[in-house]
Amino acid sequence: MIGQAFHWANLTVAFLLELCALAALGYWGFRTASGPAAKAALGIGAPLLAAVLWGLFAAPRAPVSIPLASGGGCSCWSSARPRQRYTPPAGTRLP
Repeated sequence: MIGQAFHWANLTVAFLLELCALAALGYWGFRTASGPAAKAALGIGAPLLAAVLWGLFAAPRAPVSIPLASGGGCSCWSSARPRQRYTPPAGTRLP
């Protein structure tokens, strides 16, 4: 019962964060452009484009499957990178 409540709370927070991201894109578009037509195009077009791209590629039921977009985004990208070991420059003494 508690697990289901946390699940729905998590989905609600994720949805609100997505709305905040779209609002931030709209704000950026209206603040970045210089003319009224450009402000409207960027202010409405940037969130619209982001929503369409998310729906096509990154949504849980997206019609186009991209391995990087599914399963966590940035965490997927960071886990896919090979680990690099630190190698000190030649002649450096390690303590």
